[in-house]
Amino acid sequence: MKQKLLQHPSKVMILLVLVIIKSLLTVANIAIIAFAIDGLVALNAWQFVGALAIRFAMQGILSYSDFLFSVQQEKFIQLVNTELREEIAEKLRKANYMEITKREFPEYVAWMTNDMERISSLGIPMFFTITESVLTVLLSIGVILTYHWSILLFLVVLISGLLLIPKLFEPHTKKVLESYSATQEKFSSNVQNLLEGYSVFYALNKMDTFKNRVQFESGAVKDSVVRLIRAFMLSGIASGAVNSLGQSLSAILVGYLVVNGIVSIGVMGSIGSFTGVLFGKVSLIAQNLVQYKSVQVYFDKYESILPDEMLQEELELKDSLELSSVEVAVNGNKIVKPTSFTIEKGKKYALVGDSGSGKSTLLHFLAGENNDYSGEVLLDGKELSKEQVVQLRSAIHYNPQKNHLFNATVRENITLWDDTKEISLPEELGIQQFCQLDDAVTEHGSQLSGGQRQRISIARALTQPHKILLFDESTASLDMESAARIEKMILSNPELTVIMVTHHFIEENRNLFDHVIQLEN
Repeated sequence: MKQKLLQHPSKVMILLVLVIIKSLLTVANIAIIAFAIDGLVALNAWQFVGALAIRFAMQGILSYSDFLFSVQQEKFIQLVNTELREEIAEKLRKANYMEITKREFPEYVAWMTNDMERISSLGIPMFFTITESVLTVLLSIGVILTYHWSILLFLVVLISGLLLIPKLFEPHTKKVLESYSATQEKFSSNVQNLLEGYSVFYALNKMDTFKNRVQFESGAVKDSVVRLIRAFMLSGIASGAVNSLGQSLSAILVGYLVVNGIVSIGVMGSIGSFTGVLFGKVSLIAQNLVQYKSVQVYFDKYESILPDEMLQEELELKDSLELSSVEVAVNGNKIVKPTSFTIEKGKKYALVGDSGSGKSTLLHFLAGENNDYSGEVLLDGKELSKEQVVQLRSAIHYNPQKNHLFNATVRENITLWDDTKEISLPEELGIQQFCQLDDAVTEHGSQLSGGQRQRISIARALTQPHKILLFDESTASLDMESAARIEKMILSNPELTVIMVTHHFIEENRNLFDHVIQLEN
């Protein structure tokens, strides 16, 4: 949190100036009460009315300062939230694929939503609230010292006790907040899992089960929120009790000083407010410090995503990609048996093998999604390290059988928001028969057939002509005639380097493959 504040000194300075103005006006508003009461006691109408008029004017300026502060603070909060989301996205961009997929993706959604809400309420606002409270306390101490030193000494003793209270609650509050964050992430993941399986519940007439599961997951969230609020409230209640005791005792002390003629009766009118401010602000400082420090939990979590420096190296196929005795494992289990082959630029390869031979696993490996392998990988004759193999993704485009479509236009799904790419849709894809480029894809393409989604995914792959294109049964959802036509269009393009998984050759296209790579069980 501190780093974010230091990144924007000018914006923080503007807010701090407003905080100083608010603190000065708050203290002046209380101090002038004594002046007004003393004027009333002395039957000095001008002093009494003048003091009230000044207080009214200051109150107006204070209200306007509050308004300006609230607007500027919200702008700053939204700026920081936007930057944090961008930084998380940048960390995801630079991170190793295997590390990222150790977490469920809804967890990252929770980072950018639930966590941002907590930072918005407990981070930046708490910093400025603490700053304002400290300034107000210091200014109040200065004014009280002009009344009599004994009042200040008495209040300092009580305030010291007040500061110790939150320390007792800080470890428990941090633990509860960590539990709350984890529960929110789990809730997002589990509810998304249920919603994605909605059709299963519907088909089996198990909608009651769907409702009960959502209620069960919601119950866990409810309990974590209650525990969090309880932790904050316990600290607040303890501080409030000391606050009330302090105000009562300070009133007795000032009353004694007034009776003995040590301070004016006007001090009696303002000291109650000053005592309330001091105890209230010190109590807030203590509570808000606990809350402010608790936000660090989120920043520590974000820092757990470490960049993979090798991912920054761009690889490009100039001549050939060679695999020599490569075995690929998933979760320690060897899926792809030792295999060797060479991919030459511009050539077409059919990847075949029985079910379970590891065809898709091999493509995931080539796409940089798994570096659990043995053997040698050479790009243009140069052996790649295990770290470099992950970066093969920069030279490869993987097109799975079920590719993800974004809730965006067809054009944006094909170009992935790259406005520099010009789209020239091959007629063989037949995309124009069911949509236009600027038509919206909703619900991740659920309104489209499987074949239509595959056509859009293939169009996306064809925007990467200089890469090795991996097609994992990418035409499996198409009718035979369309699949044959699209496959022929791809295999006939001399500029494309293609590896295509297939279970059954389309006879008319068999001769278009330069080589067949056979994987053994």
